[in-house]
Amino acid sequence: SSFTDPDTLDEQVETAERYIRLASMFGTSIIKITPGQPGSAMATETHWSNFQRALDRLIPLAEETGVKLACETHMRQLTDTLAGTQRLLEMAPSDTLGLTVDFSNMTFAGEIMADVFEVLAGRMYNAHVKNGTIGDDGAWQFHPLDTGWTDYEEVMRLVSTSGYSGYLTVECLGSDAREKPVETARRDLGILKQYMV
Repeated sequence: SSFTDPDTLDEQVETAERYIRLASMFGTSIIKITPGQPGSAMATETHWSNFQRALDRLIPLAEETGVKLACETHMRQLTDTLAGTQRLLEMAPSDTLGLTVDFSNMTFAGEIMADVFEVLAGRMYNAHVKNGTIGDDGAWQFHPLDTGWTDYEEVMRLVSTSGYSGYLTVECLGSDAREKPVETARRDLGILKQYMV
């Protein structure tokens, strides 16, 4: 989803509304959304106000249907930093709006993981688990879960002490995932389980 472009805003909201209404059919009460580009450093007040317009429409429907919206902390979108994510949460104090925290995306942004948990744990409805680095050309490079900039030993310690009890979704990206998706998912799940003992 992307709610920052006025030309596609209505269409994006209608699509999100459809998923919210279908959530119970799929046995879930959480719908992940992404706010849209650009990254928070380049975002204008217009981008933020477009997203606010989307929330003003989506939150009442989510409340009515018992669905929580989990906005992802996503690189090159409004929620690409801790500050941008905090601003988003201040737009809707309702418990209906929370987060899908992508630990590596926060690491890519240079955030300190202890700060991420201190500020965001109370609104974390879902989490993405992956690892990698950013190349000199600015491109993301994805690696096995135990290789990259994100320290998952620290992450899992913080998950445990934060009281978070939601899903940890292994997100497989990069060439390994394209070439061997099942094997890559199993590999990273196995690594994650080692950090959880």
